[in-house]
Amino acid sequence: MIKNYLDYFKKAIEKNRLVHLYLLSGERGSGKSRLAFEVAYEILRKGNEDPKLKNQIENKEYPNLFILEPEKDSIKKEQILFLQEEFNKTSLIDGPRVYIIYSIEKMTTQAANSLLKFMEEPQNKETYGFLLTERKDNVISTILSRSQIINLESHSYQYISEELLKKGTPTRQAKIIPLITKDLNEAISLADNEEINDLIEIIIGFVESWNKDSSLVLFLNDKRLLYDRNYYEYFLNLLIVIFLDIIHIKINQKVTLDFLKEEMNIMSTKLSIEEANEIINFIQKCLNEKKYYINLDLAITNLAIAIKKRK
Repeated sequence: MIKNYLDYFKKAIEKNRLVHLYLLSGERGSGKSRLAFEVAYEILRKGNEDPKLKNQIENKEYPNLFILEPEKDSIKKEQILFLQEEFNKTSLIDGPRVYIIYSIEKMTTQAANSLLKFMEEPQNKETYGFLLTERKDNVISTILSRSQIINLESHSYQYISEELLKKGTPTRQAKIIPLITKDLNEAISLADNEEINDLIEIIIGFVESWNKDSSLVLFLNDKRLLYDRNYYEYFLNLLIVIFLDIIHIKINQKVTLDFLKEEMNIMSTKLSIEEANEIINFIQKCLNEKKYYINLDLAITNLAIAIKKRK
């Protein structure tokens, strides 16, 4: 997926046409991070024949590569000033320097101003930055205007599902996993994860509990897997698909989770389209809150109560 983008950067490096700031935008699984590290390697290998270079970059151990990630859900001015301070020091290794900043949409205005000043007055003319985001629309406008934007596309649901089936992944997993990630390598890794089977059983159990009018609170509170924040997020995303499928059933459209169609048919008789949309909106709110520190016990209980109320 990223090969064409990488070829573009290789040609730019060869012809000395790199700009100093790139914004790589794409959904999770689009390969932003992989592309940034591959391009960093192509830049930093200039004049460097060390066979260990690739591993040093992959392990974030190379002195001329700097990585910044949000601290407590934001990128702060102090982090950019620290980056600037590091770049002002004399490097032990000659040659270009590269920095990669994750989730640039979480940068504060003060941090953005410091970054722009840093880019306008670099100590080293061979300084290159790669800013990564899943939400380009939330990136501060001054950053967007100074960056060359590269929009990466994710693999399609159908492509990942078919690739998993080719590798012998059971049908249910091959339908569920592409809803969790658009990264093929991650999808293949998840296919061998026993906890994905447990997650699928939780999803099936949730639908059965709904149809039997059992307590969703008791059902969900008993599922310890959901107290892992990653699996809690996976679960929320899959719930959205279920309620979207219910809407699709009501308007005679194809469903995604067809192995649950019979059970979702029953659910659809108990929900209006408006109620299903209300539930989807609530789940999306839960996903947004998941970005912050939350008590998962309370979050799961509130989720079950909110969904039950809309039955």
